[in-house]
Amino acid sequence: DASYTTLFQNEDEFGGNFTMKNEEDSHWALDRGLTIVTKYGLFGDEENPVKNIALLNKDMPEGDYDIEVQASFQLTSQMPQVGIALYQDDANFLLRCRYGKEHGYNLKRTDVFRKVTGGTDSPLEGQTYRAYSGKEPMTHLLRIEKRGRSYTGKVYTINEEKGEYEW
Repeated sequence: DASYTTLFQNEDEFGGNFTMKNEEDSHWALDRGLTIVTKYGLFGDEENPVKNIALLNKDMPEGDYDIEVQASFQLTSQMPQVGIALYQDDANFLLRCRYGKEHGYNLKRTDVFRKVTGGTDSPLEGQTYRAYSGKEPMTHLLRIEKRGRSYTGKVYTINEEKGEYEW
Protein backbone atom coordinates (compact mmCIF):
# COMPACT_ATOMS: atom_id res chain seq x y z
CA ASP A 1 0.00 0.00 0.00
CA ALA A 2 1.24 3.48 -0.89
CA SER A 3 0.40 6.47 1.23
CA TYR A 4 1.26 10.14 1.12
CA THR A 5 0.11 12.69 3.68
CA THR A 6 0.93 16.36 4.13
CA LEU A 7 -0.40 19.15 6.29
CA PHE A 8 0.99 21.83 3.95
CA GLN A 9 3.05 23.40 6.72
CA ASN A 10 6.62 23.01 5.52
CA GLU A 11 7.75 25.13 2.54
CA ASP A 12 10.68 22.83 1.70
CA GLU A 13 8.46 19.73 1.75
CA PHE A 14 5.83 21.53 -0.32
CA GLY A 15 8.38 22.69 -2.90
CA GLY A 16 9.80 19.17 -3.19
CA ASN A 17 6.44 17.42 -3.54
CA PHE A 18 4.23 19.94 -5.34
CA THR A 19 4.35 22.27 -8.32
CA MET A 20 2.09 25.32 -8.57
CA LYS A 21 0.58 25.52 -12.06
CA ASN A 22 -0.34 28.99 -13.37
CA GLU A 23 1.07 30.47 -10.19
CA GLU A 24 0.02 33.89 -8.93
CA ASP A 25 2.25 34.58 -5.92
CA SER A 26 -0.09 37.12 -4.36
CA HIS A 27 -2.97 34.60 -4.23
CA TRP A 28 -1.48 31.67 -2.33
CA ALA A 29 0.62 31.08 0.79
CA LEU A 30 1.76 28.41 3.22
CA ASP A 31 0.65 29.67 6.61
CA ARG A 32 -0.89 27.13 9.00
CA GLY A 33 -1.78 25.13 5.89
CA LEU A 34 -2.08 25.93 2.20
CA THR A 35 -4.16 29.05 1.55
CA ILE A 36 -5.32 29.80 -1.99
CA VAL A 37 -7.48 32.76 -2.95
CA THR A 38 -9.32 31.51 -6.01
CA LYS A 39 -9.86 33.51 -9.15
CA TYR A 40 -12.00 32.62 -12.12
CA GLY A 41 -10.32 30.50 -14.78
CA LEU A 42 -10.95 27.52 -17.05
CA PHE A 43 -8.83 24.48 -17.85
CA GLY A 44 -7.53 24.80 -21.42
CA ASP A 45 -8.37 28.53 -21.71
CA GLU A 46 -5.08 30.21 -22.63
CA GLU A 47 -6.42 33.71 -21.94
CA ASN A 48 -8.03 32.85 -18.60
CA PRO A 49 -6.59 29.57 -17.22
CA VAL A 50 -7.25 28.09 -13.80
CA LYS A 51 -4.71 29.62 -11.42
CA ASN A 52 -2.72 28.29 -8.47
CA ILE A 53 -3.25 24.57 -8.95
CA ALA A 54 -1.13 22.53 -6.51
CA LEU A 55 0.05 19.46 -8.49
CA LEU A 56 1.51 16.53 -6.57
CA ASN A 57 4.81 15.46 -8.16
CA LYS A 58 4.24 11.75 -7.67
CA ASP A 59 2.81 8.99 -9.82
CA MET A 60 -0.43 7.46 -8.69
CA PRO A 61 -0.10 3.91 -7.37
CA GLU A 62 -1.01 0.91 -9.49
CA GLY A 63 -4.32 -0.76 -8.65
CA ASP A 64 -7.01 0.61 -6.38
CA TYR A 65 -6.54 3.78 -4.33
CA ASP A 66 -8.27 6.73 -2.66
CA ILE A 67 -7.31 10.38 -2.89
CA GLU A 68 -8.65 12.52 -0.08
CA VAL A 69 -8.18 16.20 0.68
CA GLN A 70 -9.52 18.14 3.64
CA ALA A 71 -10.32 21.70 2.67
CA SER A 72 -11.79 24.58 4.62
CA PHE A 73 -13.28 27.15 2.31
CA GLN A 74 -15.89 29.83 1.94
CA LEU A 75 -17.49 30.50 -1.44
CA THR A 76 -18.07 34.24 -1.61
CA SER A 77 -18.66 34.78 -5.33
CA GLN A 78 -19.84 32.94 -8.43
CA MET A 79 -17.68 30.25 -10.05
CA PRO A 80 -14.72 29.81 -7.62
CA GLN A 81 -14.25 26.16 -6.81
CA VAL A 82 -12.32 23.85 -4.55
CA GLY A 83 -11.61 20.30 -5.58
CA ILE A 84 -9.25 17.46 -6.27
CA ALA A 85 -8.32 16.13 -9.67
CA LEU A 86 -6.54 13.30 -11.39
CA TYR A 87 -4.77 15.60 -13.83
CA GLN A 88 -2.93 14.64 -17.00
CA ASP A 89 -3.22 18.00 -18.79
CA ASP A 90 -5.83 20.71 -19.44
CA ALA A 91 -7.66 18.45 -21.93
CA ASN A 92 -7.59 15.23 -19.85
CA PHE A 93 -8.56 15.12 -16.17
CA LEU A 94 -11.09 13.89 -13.64
CA LEU A 95 -12.28 16.54 -11.15
CA ARG A 96 -14.38 16.32 -7.98
CA CYS A 97 -15.25 19.79 -6.79
CA ARG A 98 -17.70 22.11 -5.12
CA TYR A 99 -18.22 25.53 -6.65
CA GLY A 100 -20.30 28.67 -6.30
CA LYS A 101 -23.11 28.45 -8.85
CA GLU A 102 -24.93 31.53 -10.08
CA HIS A 103 -28.47 31.72 -8.77
CA GLY A 104 -29.94 35.05 -9.84
CA TYR A 105 -28.09 37.60 -7.72
CA ASN A 106 -27.31 34.91 -5.18
CA LEU A 107 -24.89 32.03 -4.87
CA LYS A 108 -25.53 28.32 -4.35
CA ARG A 109 -22.98 25.63 -3.61
CA THR A 110 -22.98 22.87 -6.24
CA ASP A 111 -21.11 19.57 -6.36
CA VAL A 112 -19.63 18.48 -9.70
CA PHE A 113 -17.80 15.37 -10.89
CA ARG A 114 -16.19 16.14 -14.26
CA LYS A 115 -14.48 13.83 -16.71
CA VAL A 116 -12.64 15.61 -19.51
CA THR A 117 -11.11 13.46 -22.25
CA GLY A 118 -9.49 15.01 -25.31
CA GLY A 119 -11.06 18.33 -24.35
CA THR A 120 -14.62 16.91 -24.26
CA ASP A 121 -16.27 17.70 -20.95
CA SER A 122 -18.74 15.26 -19.33
CA PRO A 123 -19.86 16.94 -16.09
CA LEU A 124 -22.24 15.38 -13.60
CA GLU A 125 -23.79 18.05 -11.40
CA GLY A 126 -25.01 17.00 -8.02
CA GLN A 127 -27.34 18.58 -5.54
CA THR A 128 -27.35 22.35 -5.19
CA TYR A 129 -27.22 23.79 -1.69
CA ARG A 130 -28.09 27.24 -0.48
CA ALA A 131 -25.17 29.55 0.06
CA TYR A 132 -23.44 29.18 3.39
CA SER A 133 -23.78 32.50 5.19
CA GLY A 134 -21.53 31.84 8.18
CA LYS A 135 -18.50 33.99 8.82
CA GLU A 136 -16.15 31.02 9.19
CA PRO A 137 -15.11 28.71 6.34
CA MET A 138 -16.72 25.26 6.19
CA THR A 139 -14.53 22.16 6.31
CA HIS A 140 -15.14 19.37 3.79
CA LEU A 141 -13.41 16.16 2.80
CA LEU A 142 -13.17 15.64 -0.96
CA ARG A 143 -12.47 12.11 -2.19
CA ILE A 144 -11.88 10.24 -5.44
CA GLU A 145 -11.90 6.45 -5.15
CA LYS A 146 -10.44 4.23 -7.88
CA ARG A 147 -11.56 0.60 -7.97
CA GLY A 148 -10.44 -1.23 -11.09
CA ARG A 149 -11.49 1.03 -13.99
CA SER A 150 -14.23 2.80 -11.99
CA TYR A 151 -13.89 6.16 -10.28
CA THR A 152 -16.24 7.53 -7.63
CA GLY A 153 -16.23 11.10 -6.34
CA LYS A 154 -17.51 12.01 -2.87
CA VAL A 155 -17.77 15.01 -0.58
CA TYR A 156 -18.05 14.65 3.20
CA THR A 157 -19.98 17.72 4.25
CA ILE A 158 -22.59 18.88 6.68
CA ASN A 159 -26.20 17.96 5.99
CA GLU A 160 -27.83 21.26 6.79
CA GLU A 161 -31.22 19.67 7.55
CA LYS A 162 -29.75 17.22 10.09
CA GLY A 163 -26.82 19.36 11.26
CA GLU A 164 -24.50 16.33 10.89
CA TYR A 165 -21.66 15.48 8.53
CA GLU A 166 -22.23 12.74 5.95
CA TRP A 167 -20.92 11.48 2.60
